Amino acid sequence: MPAVEPAAPSKEFCPILIGHRDQINFGAVIAQAIPDAQFYSLGSFGLKVMDVVLGKAGLYVYLNGRVKLWDTTGPLALARAAGLVCCDLAGEPIQFTPEAIELETLTHKQAIVIGWTHYVEALRPKIAAAVSQLQP
Repeated sequence: MPAVEPAAPSKEFCPILIGHRDQINFGAVIAQAIPDAQFYSLGSFGLKVMDVVLGKAGLYVYLNGRVKLWDTTGPLALARAAGLVCCDLAGEPIQFTPEAIELETLTHKQAIVIGWTHYVEALRPKIAAAVSQLQP
């Protein structure tokens, strides 16, 4: 099935995938920053990425820092191949260097944002600002 770019974010259509833990921890502040956002979640990291690739959501945000390399490398490769942006909250590319990974657990230190360019450009700064209110 080919990648499907969704319509630009609007009041009627602004689906953002965010995991259950991230909804609990950050959903309220993100919703304040992006009142038109429609949050939803489903299964694994890979399933969420595929929903973005297929245009069911414009953006997937992963903030809780527990995802392991073996859960992300394949889905990130598919997202990039489909033309999606894969970055952190600062807009920096996802890194796989020893400095960017917890070496004992093999989890990402960076937050992960995966989405279509127009979603990332419009929403990433708002999400970053909202999340920064809750982080030291």
